[in-house]
Amino acid sequence: MKLSLKYFYIFIFMCQTLSFFAEDDRQTFVQANYLFEQEQYAQACDLYQSIDNKGFNILYNMSLAYLYQGDKAHAKLYGRRAEKQANFKQLTMLYELFHFIDADDSDENSSLSWYEQLALFLKKCILTISTFLVQVILLIVLTTLILFWYRSWYQIYKNLLLLLLIFSIFFGAIWCFKNSFMHQKIGIVTKNIIGVFAGPDESFYRKKELFVGDELIITKTEKKYYLIESKNVVGWIHEKDVEVV
Repeated sequence: MKLSLKYFYIFIFMCQTLSFFAEDDRQTFVQANYLFEQEQYAQACDLYQSIDNKGFNILYNMSLAYLYQGDKAHAKLYGRRAEKQANFKQLTMLYELFHFIDADDSDENSSLSWYEQLALFLKKCILTISTFLVQVILLIVLTTLILFWYRSWYQIYKNLLLLLLIFSIFFGAIWCFKNSFMHQKIGIVTKNIIGVFAGPDESFYRKKELFVGDELIITKTEKKYYLIESKNVVGWIHEKDVEVV
């Protein structure tokens, strides 16, 4: 009985501690928002950074704050971090922000072409659909296909089976794309210029140079170097030269 009471009090203490932290984060968020509205972006970023659990609103505000300070690299970094937590409407806001960040200073008012808008629309649809829902639908479709084949009904319901096969390929592709995106390791160059080397050491020859704000995909880590893919080049960079999303 005493042991049960002990664990009960420990549980209550942990709940109270978590609520204190949550309240502290909420107050910090309110203070940071006030500084943001007062256009004190550097101080607002410092406060946002001190919050442990950063949701979409915090990451999006940090992205805007860095952009207003002229730091497009960190604006893109926190925007990419917010991307994985965003719903459909929030993704629309983010991609408009990314378009502004990536546009040249002389071309900031340019608009996306129709096929770019279509590609972004499809991407938003895929990223916001529930992974669990896709898995359930795919499981149902595949189970139906197996059942029809086992029962030799495929000769009678050929058209239905073809439709189910198309659905299975479609939802399988959606699941693969979303899973790949969520687990893809993306980096943002935060220095003015960095070298991409042929091997995991600066003694190897420099294949290409990347510039601040460039995005890259990290495929492997060795010692303190990343094997990356960016701008049709594959090579190695030092881990201190990039921020990982």
